[in-house]
Amino acid sequence: MKTVNLSYPLSQDIAREYAHPQVVAIGQFDGVHLGHASVISSAVRQARQAGVPAAVMTFHPHPKDVMKKGDYDGNLTPLHEKQLLLQELGVETLYVVEFNDAFSHVSPFNFVEGMLFPLQIHTAVVGFDFRFGHKGEGNADMLRELGQTKMLVETIPPFLLGGEKVSSSVIRQALQSGDLVQVNHLLGRNYRLRGTVIDGDKRGRTIGFPTANLSLTDRFVVPAKEFMQS
Repeated sequence: MKTVNLSYPLSQDIAREYAHPQVVAIGQFDGVHLGHASVISSAVRQARQAGVPAAVMTFHPHPKDVMKKGDYDGNLTPLHEKQLLLQELGVETLYVVEFNDAFSHVSPFNFVEGMLFPLQIHTAVVGFDFRFGHKGEGNADMLRELGQTKMLVETIPPFLLGGEKVSSSVIRQALQSGDLVQVNHLLGRNYRLRGTVIDGDKRGRTIGFPTANLSLTDRFVVPAKEFMQS
């Protein structure tokens, strides 16, 4: 999988190099949980049927972090982990759009005109709750309306487990409470966290089993303060 860093508006050089029919799943996809996988897998399947590349467009840093949203308490999945998971799902190109204050003020119309159309996207695949543009003014219906002359838009319904919608917010809550069984269930895989091991308070000597202290380069949601995983 190739990772391509983008900024708004697309430069002519980038547009020339990556402008070709492709199916692109668009979203934050933080956690790459089962709901996200349903969106991405649909894009991959459609791309193969059409004989064009499958791509994902995501945003970094997390928009809520840039806009200092009070309900944002860190990533579920760092970018490098997201790259590995997307590759496993069959994605061929990952577009990472730089999200900054200036980009947060781009209107839905200008996002489509300045970021999506230049890539000659054949089909954009998004989740049912997809929002884009300044203050989240755009949704899947608006994307379909804006793109109707140049690209198709498919909206994927929510992914349900036991009648409940799988979402990043639910996973965050389970993670913060230390319920890793539920986290793994919603992710569709075992939760993992990578970082550099550093010296800590040597608590492992007092509680009867080894511990590891991780230094993390990005802001993450982590399980309850201390947890044990076999």
